[in-house]
Amino acid sequence: MIVPMAKKLTEVTVRIVLASLLMMSALPTLAQIGKEPVEPAPESASWMAFLLGIFFAIAIAIGCLMSPKRTHQD
Repeated sequence: MIVPMAKKLTEVTVRIVLASLLMMSALPTLAQIGKEPVEPAPESASWMAFLLGIFFAIAIAIGCLMSPKRTHQD
């Protein structure tokens, strides 16, 4: 008697979860109806971060490849 009821409860729970996910994905779109259009975001300076990453990678590589001032012969 408990098994058929648990199966029915599982089916209802899955349907409710799927319906709530569908509604949550649709609500932002429904909220925009009748509102002013959204302006695109300003362009970011991601190219600067890319160049800084390359610069620091080269600086680290140079620092790793430089020979130390003191060696084992000192």
